[in-house]
Amino acid sequence: MRESLKLKFYTRRKTSLQRRNLAIATWEGFPAVIFQTLLGGQFLTGYLLYLGATSGQLGFVLAITTFVNIAQIAVAFLIQRLTSRKWALVLFIAIHRILWAFTGLVPFLFPKPYWVSAFIAFYVTACLFNTVGGMLWNSLISDIVPARVRGRYFGIRNTLLNAVGTLTMFTGGLILDRKARAFCICISSFGYALSPISLCSCSIRM
Repeated sequence: MRESLKLKFYTRRKTSLQRRNLAIATWEGFPAVIFQTLLGGQFLTGYLLYLGATSGQLGFVLAITTFVNIAQIAVAFLIQRLTSRKWALVLFIAIHRILWAFTGLVPFLFPKPYWVSAFIAFYVTACLFNTVGGMLWNSLISDIVPARVRGRYFGIRNTLLNAVGTLTMFTGGLILDRKARAFCICISSFGYALSPISLCSCSIRM
């Protein structure tokens, strides 16, 4: 009888811990999608034009996110040799978030002739760290989400995140229309404000 009660208690505790991990994995997606929406897509294109980027430079920046995926080959071998994927993930995401947020401060940190070059340097480095962080995140989330609920969980999670991303895109567009110059301050502020939230979520969830 006692053994049966212990087994039931352990099962409930384990289920509760799994649900807690899934909830944290969902909530950490909100600051991440806001951050990525404000620093990518049409906002990135408009910001590059504001910095004075040429068509060639614009095409190069937009192609970087695909080009750096080559690093995934090396990352796959790196993951197998890590003693702690969790803290490696926190480290790479921290560096990525900081560098990406710095792209919004380029007009305030560098003379105008160096705006585009400084942006590209920050952006390329940030994308490299993001590639490593993305691989680590996929590795960890596959351990967190049980296989039997994986499809349903990601369906609900992606629906919520897409809704937040749409709302963020609309709000960011309004800000960009009214105060284009202030937008670089806005995206940097969002980046620095949301990065600690996302990083804390990553460190807690495993």
